Amino acid sequence: MNVTLFGGAFDPPHLGHQAIAIELVAQQLADEVWFLPVKMHAFEKDLSSEVHRLAMLELLQIPHTRVELAELEQTTTNYTYQTLTALAAKYPEHTFNFVIGSDNLKKFHLWDEYQKLITEFPFFVYPRAGYLLDPLYRNMKVIPKVQPVLVSSTQVRECVAAGKSISDLVHPFVERYIQNNNLYVKRT
Repeated sequence: MNVTLFGGAFDPPHLGHQAIAIELVAQQLADEVWFLPVKMHAFEKDLSSEVHRLAMLELLQIPHTRVELAELEQTTTNYTYQTLTALAAKYPEHTFNFVIGSDNLKKFHLWDEYQKLITEFPFFVYPRAGYLLDPLYRNMKVIPKVQPVLVSSTQVRECVAAGKSISDLVHPFVERYIQNNNLYVKRT
């Protein structure tokens, strides 16, 4: 099976994440998309509780997607190369590739063992509004015929903190989860 891994903080997961997974399967670029939430971000990004991020990500699942817990089960900072290598060894019957947004391209050279990563695993890149599709490294392919993703997790968190609606940014189940758990609200 051809599996595309979709790593990220998913804090929270939004409609853009879901749209990319749908597109990868619809264009037959992947048989399945496995969402891969990080435990600790390599670039020291502050994250919400993994319990909440995982619960919201589970609410976003559709046919041909699943959540892969490999990075959440680690006790140290997550590095994509080590995770992909471990998953390829664990599931030798699958072929793995990875998907990133164009917002990651400018700093891709800072990823741990990025040269090995890009040599051993194909990458798909989806356009993000406001970010160029540059630089594209060898073994990277832009997902064809997709609209740039306009929403970001940062935007969702900011809207919640400001008391604005997020109904056009996240799945209704995720919106309800955020409301029920008082996530991303301003603390006074």
